[in-house]
Amino acid sequence: MKITSLIAILLLVPGLSLAPVQADDPVDVSTSLTDQAGALDKSEAAEVRQAASDFYSDTGQRLYVVYVPTFGDLSPKKWAAETARVSGLGSADLLLAIATDDGTAASHSKAFSDDDLDAIDRDTVEPALDEGDPTKAAVNAAAAYTDLADDHGLPWGWIVLGIVVLLAAGAFVTMRLRRRFEHTHHVLDEHGKPVDPAKILSLDELHTVAARSLVAVDDALHTSRAELADAEAQYGPQAVTRFQATLDRAQGTMREAFMLHRRLGTLAPTAEAERRRTAARIIAICEEVDLALDAHVEAFDRLRDLEDRVPSLLDALAERADALPTNGDDDQADRLLTTARSQIERSRSAFDDEDVRAAVSRLRAAEDSIAQIEMLLDPAPVSDLAATARFVETRRGAIGAAARTCIWEAARLDELGSAQEAAALVEEARKHAEADVAAWRGRREQKEDRGSSGFEAMVLGGILVDRRRRGGIGNVIARVLGGSSHGGGSGERFPGSDEPGDNDKLRAPGSYGGTRTRGRRGGAGRF
Repeated sequence: MKITSLIAILLLVPGLSLAPVQADDPVDVSTSLTDQAGALDKSEAAEVRQAASDFYSDTGQRLYVVYVPTFGDLSPKKWAAETARVSGLGSADLLLAIATDDGTAASHSKAFSDDDLDAIDRDTVEPALDEGDPTKAAVNAAAAYTDLADDHGLPWGWIVLGIVVLLAAGAFVTMRLRRRFEHTHHVLDEHGKPVDPAKILSLDELHTVAARSLVAVDDALHTSRAELADAEAQYGPQAVTRFQATLDRAQGTMREAFMLHRRLGTLAPTAEAERRRTAARIIAICEEVDLALDAHVEAFDRLRDLEDRVPSLLDALAERADALPTNGDDDQADRLLTTARSQIERSRSAFDDEDVRAAVSRLRAAEDSIAQIEMLLDPAPVSDLAATARFVETRRGAIGAAARTCIWEAARLDELGSAQEAAALVEEARKHAEADVAAWRGRREQKEDRGSSGFEAMVLGGILVDRRRRGGIGNVIARVLGGSSHGGGSGERFPGSDEPGDNDKLRAPGSYGGTRTRGRRGGAGRF
């Protein structure tokens, strides 16, 4: 046997090595967990990700955990600091680096003192590593970081407040946007470094991104609310308290964004600096809400456990569908009902064929369709505001930012008792919404590759989302810079039919989560 062949074989034998162990270079982390040491199994990895998600929910700061075999010649603190640097972590981000072979760890954050972080490494992380439990090391560290943040009050809020005091208003907006986008690395320069969107977008582009961000996150709120309602019906309000609180906070935060968008339209063309600041603030708010929804996706999916409950859920959906009236006055509802029944049967077939992913995807499409039908056919008398809001929500695949902004502002003014102003905005919203839907239908008429009427009804209703649009607010910016041109809702660029073809897997039912995750249950066959 040749010597080189013998060496190759020996290198594949566990426990044998012909070279010294090399240090792991600092890595570029982009998710809450990076396991280059193979230290965790699937359930343990999920536990660590949940701990990071809980830390974000409690503190508003992001925790990144990275496992490597060894730090080599670098000290743990130096390795962690270098990893934070190459990863472009922001001032509010926290990194926990664990070297499993060395049994050492280091934390890095600009929000806390080195002494506090060293104490957690020494008293919490390393004892767990000594016990051979890398999962416990990260989970306990996340709890200790949360306690540390509580001791500091609201550290990130005070950091932002300090920046406001120290910097001019224009510089503050720039820094805030950079922190919002650095950790996602969606917009990079020629050197692969994060770029501040406020510096690379023209004023018109900023306005476009602001409008599209509002639409995208508003759609995420709608689908999150719909699936949360299903979860509450199945498990009760106590089981969804955490997710409901996140959604309530998100809706309160988005109210500010829509109020700013309304104000943006009233600013004089000459007030460029103020228009730029306002548009930038809208984008930052949308990113904040988007990330907050995304942070709870894994926990929400565990709660619903759709994969193990497909047959019983389909039986319940079939009963709901049978209870709905047919041949009513609402054409959108009739088409959705036909499609919902079809999706229920196709989900059963997929489950029988052991294609659980396809079964869940079709189940979600049917679930959302039936919920929207029930909304469309609700006979209860409603105000003009509620009726127009219902029209927007059930045609959101075609409706852009103008109508949505009017609805949000009308609801705010109505709560304040400004009934006359609210009524004027409701009328404005109705005109924008009807024009958007008419334009959407006009584009559909011009396309030769049309889907079934039921498929179109799900796209128009925002039930099916374009999976190519996932990627967060940074992806919206990338599309603007790339010259994409569509100005309506999420379903405006209809990709193709529901017949076999290249567009088979471009649509997915929306789910609880932000723009990065709400189409996660797709890719499972055609609609």
